[in-house]
Amino acid sequence: KIIFAAEQLLHRQHPHLSGFQDPALQQIGTFDVQGSKEFVQILFERENHWLTVSTVGCDVATVNVYDCMNSHLSTPLKKIVADLIHTSNKFITINYVKMQD
Repeated sequence: KIIFAAEQLLHRQHPHLSGFQDPALQQIGTFDVQGSKEFVQILFERENHWLTVSTVGCDVATVNVYDCMNSHLSTPLKKIVADLIHTSNKFITINYVKMQD
């Protein structure tokens, strides 16, 4: 609930962006498709680890991953990202943005 509350605050500050969906939807696989809209979404990776994916400022079928552990997306998270983008492109580009420790 805390992550979703933070997303709602961010959405109020940036109403022109999509995403900011309740992370609980990740568990049941019911995120709304974002398509070509610029979006920000916080995702649960494992244990107590969260990361953010965003298409803000990205080319079509490209997503940036912001992860303080600088790890790569698991296969299930790649599927979620692909479902969020829902592009007709054959491939999706995932940019791992280097984060400071």
